Amino acid sequence: TAPGLDEADRKLVDAAERNARRQLRLVEGILEIARLEEGALPVRRQDVEVDDVVGEALRTLMPAAEARGLALVSDLPAGLPAVRVDPELVSRVLENLVGNAVKFSAPGAGPILVSARPDGMAVEVRVRDSGPGIEETLRPRLFEKFAVGTQPGRGSGLGLPFCRLAVEAHGGQMWLEHPGPGAVFAFSLPVAGTPAA
Repeated sequence: TAPGLDEADRKLVDAAERNARRQLRLVEGILEIARLEEGALPVRRQDVEVDDVVGEALRTLMPAAEARGLALVSDLPAGLPAVRVDPELVSRVLENLVGNAVKFSAPGAGPILVSARPDGMAVEVRVRDSGPGIEETLRPRLFEKFAVGTQPGRGSGLGLPFCRLAVEAHGGQMWLEHPGPGAVFAFSLPVAGTPAA
């Protein structure tokens, strides 16, 4: 809005602002991971229905999926036990995993499927994509900070480490169940009534 800026100057200012926002998100991501590693990020647990958390994540990502001609499918069994988690953190885990699935699945490819099943005192949640899979060289360090592959559109290497640490902060685990094609990421969450980790 400054007077005297011509169109070329405004484009430069816009580019500088976009880059500054991108850098700010990167710094915030690094700080958040550091807080999770130190156990300093509050985890506000409550009893949550898995269907509610999955549904919210899928609604958030539906526009991006539709823009790429991808279907988001929730396949949750009836009677799934509630989990004792911080719903915001778990929503972000799901949004990250489903967002990656949308990003790395070819436009118009098969559906992105979120499923879950009870397993003792935990609920296991799975996200299956329709992408090319995880590069073999990346697999051993997939959940480490700044680990990125060579595929176009790769991110900063902070999303999966955040997911792993957020799940572990609840006493759960996260793993790559199937490297692909059609990668499957899975994680476990404690059922309601389980003592906090």
